Amino acid sequence: MKKKLSLSILSGVLAVGVLAACGDNSENNNDPMMEDNNTETNVDIENNEMNNDMEENMENNMENDMEENLEENNTEANVDVENNEMNNDMEENMEDNMENDIEENDAANE
Repeated sequence: MKKKLSLSILSGVLAVGVLAACGDNSENNNDPMMEDNNTETNVDIENNEMNNDMEENMENNMENDMEENLEENNTEANVDVENNEMNNDMEENMEDNMENDIEENDAANE
C-alpha cells in the first residue's frame, strides 16, 4: 500500500510539473538573435557575401580564361607566321634552284 501511495504522489507531481512547463509564456526579450529582423538581416548578409564571392570567382575565372585563350592564340599566330615565313623561304629557294638548273642546262646545251 505504501508503494501504491508513493507512486501516485510522485506521478501527480510529475504531471503537475509537465503541465506547468507547457503553459510557460514568459519570453526573454533580451536575446537579439531571436528577433525576426535580425534573422532575416543575418541571412541577407550571408547571401550577399556568398553572391559577392561567387561574382569575384566568376570574374577571376573569366579573366584567367581570357588570358589563357590570348596566350594560346598568340602562340598559334606565332606558329602560323613562322610557317608562312618557312613556306616563303622554301618557295624562294625552289625558284632559285629552278633558275640555276635552267641556266646550267642552257650552258650545257651550248
